[in-house]
Amino acid sequence: MSRIALVLAFALVFGALGCADRSPERSSSSTQTVQAKIYDCPMHPEVRQATPGTCPKCGMTLVEVVEGTGNPVADPPDEKPHADHSARHGGLFGMQGNYHLELVRSGSTLEVYVYDAFTQALDIPGGRATVTLEFPGEEKLRVNLNPGPSKGLFVGASSKASQAISATIDVALADTALNMTFPLGGRD
Repeated sequence: MSRIALVLAFALVFGALGCADRSPERSSSSTQTVQAKIYDCPMHPEVRQATPGTCPKCGMTLVEVVEGTGNPVADPPDEKPHADHSARHGGLFGMQGNYHLELVRSGSTLEVYVYDAFTQALDIPGGRATVTLEFPGEEKLRVNLNPGPSKGLFVGASSKASQAISATIDVALADTALNMTFPLGGRD
């Protein structure tokens, strides 16, 4: 074999091997970027982790986010849970897990509103609620509430409500029990 033929044969063999290294399967796998899933708390975005779970600060279910946007994958852009933390009726507002509670105290009347994660009033058929009022000197008074005229509302009254320094709400719904304490300061 002539030297030229030997060099050409040699070039073809090594050229073919070089092309094999650049095959589409190999090149695409080496340049593919694997996106790791990230989960965060809608209420506490600083709580982030690589696995599903619950927020250690508030107990809410963590939601998957699309990196760079901060928006949960499963939620429409305008319906992110806990996007609105405003008291709807001018009361004290808090959350437990995926629920919101609002306590309104007006004179002797006590109103407790129960909302879902989107701050929408919940249906409460068969639900029960009590408010335990605490007064100076560790005296306590339990007030049973009845379902009110509007969705998600429990209503009750106590002539001593305006003197209470704190109120503990206990709500029993078909699928969950909620318990939350609000400081009242002893006046409306």
